[in-house]
Amino acid sequence: MVVLLPGEGPRATLVWRGDEREAEATIELQPNTFTVVPPGTATLSVSAAGPIVRVFSAGNTDLLSGCLNASYYTIDDPNIPPFRPWSDAAPNSTPVSFDFGTVEPAPGRFGRIYRSDSAMVNVFYPQHGPRDPSALSPHVHDSFDQISLQIHGEFVHHVRTSWGPDSGNWRPDEHRLCTGPSIVIFPPPLIHTSQATGLALNQLVDIFGPPRADFAGQPGWLLNAHGDTDE
Repeated sequence: MVVLLPGEGPRATLVWRGDEREAEATIELQPNTFTVVPPGTATLSVSAAGPIVRVFSAGNTDLLSGCLNASYYTIDDPNIPPFRPWSDAAPNSTPVSFDFGTVEPAPGRFGRIYRSDSAMVNVFYPQHGPRDPSALSPHVHDSFDQISLQIHGEFVHHVRTSWGPDSGNWRPDEHRLCTGPSIVIFPPPLIHTSQATGLALNQLVDIFGPPRADFAGQPGWLLNAHGDTDE
């Protein structure tokens, strides 16, 4: 599990007890933090109302039937290979938290990117006002879903289906207006881009599982690249 406290929201107390080790820890989670929680039993308590995001992998099979969109995944998508966690570091002995609130923008890097062994989270910098409609970034993924989590604001999500030889399968473009908090899932191979349209604060978080090797391979992009990724 990973825990995300986006923005200047509440603090939280994480109490964790490991499954295979006689270990336990109590950690005070601050706003604007990303926390990797190793396997075990964990409880969260919060000091006030505000957004808290928990991300679980599909390996937590006891949770799958309770998902509100479980019916969409009764048949496996042939474009997506079976899920395999990605771990290249020694397991964490306790939860590890990273402060992304003090991370300054860097040329060429998209947002603030962290990963565990099963998920990658990209916390975009909050944007005040609409995105420039002449500077969008339509793109496609071949082999994984992208989850775009709206924390604040309004976004129009533009979606296009590539044409194949059978015109009977062609679909019109879609332009979905969503207000936060909300989640949009882009399956492969849909072409997509998200455009902030709200006049006030707009913030988006992208979630991928397993972590993206292309992002992790970019120098300086992955902010916890040196271990501390087991969950």
